Amino acid sequence: GETLKNMVDESIGDINTLAIAKIEKVDNDRMMCDIKLLDMPEILGTRDEVATIEDVPVAPMFWGSKCKINAPLSVGDKVIVAFCQHETFFARNSDEPVEPEYNTPFDINNAIVIGQITKDSENSLHGNDFYIWFSGKEIIINGSGVIINSPKINLNGNVEISGTLNTGGNITTDGDMTAGGKSFLNHTNGGVPID
Repeated sequence: GETLKNMVDESIGDINTLAIAKIEKVDNDRMMCDIKLLDMPEILGTRDEVATIEDVPVAPMFWGSKCKINAPLSVGDKVIVAFCQHETFFARNSDEPVEPEYNTPFDINNAIVIGQITKDSENSLHGNDFYIWFSGKEIIINGSGVIINSPKINLNGNVEISGTLNTGGNITTDGDMTAGGKSFLNHTNGGVPID
């Protein structure tokens, strides 16, 4: 009984499911990275050298045909890794069911980065607010409204404002401005153009 239990425990111990890893190298254009597992148990009082797992696919936040949302990873980021039942290359690159190339169930080389995780000491920047933060720039959405903190904002396209525009600085334009149907460039005041 004990021998069988040990065999079962050893077999279950060889099944990889989820793990925490650290990014060693990343290619955000290809959405691939190299990782090193962090939760590796000690064996006989010593720790084996932890190998780097190369060319691990990174699952985007959302990737549909009409909407794509993703954020770049950086070297040193901690991530959650899933180990698939079969190798993933052909399934990832096919639209139809395919036969797995290798019989390596839940092998560490079947890894996919499925999310990120933080240290307990890393607190949320804005509590219960929804926010996007990137290199010091941020968008914050809460019950009071939307806040954009950035030294420069580029809007490419037409902008319509249905409310009041309040500005603490100057307004400049390369073209004409119209207020109350009157052109700033072409309107005259008593026959004298506005300067």
